[in-house]
Amino acid sequence: MNRDEVQLLGFEIVAYAGDARSKLLEALNAAK
Repeated sequence: MNRDEVQLLGFEIVAYAGDARSKLLEALNAAK
């Protein structure tokens, strides 16, 4: 893997984690 591929993979991981976190926060707010 070259550096560009590593950066792209890292960006995908961050984007996925951020999306999962927002879904979790929505679920917690709905549960209140």
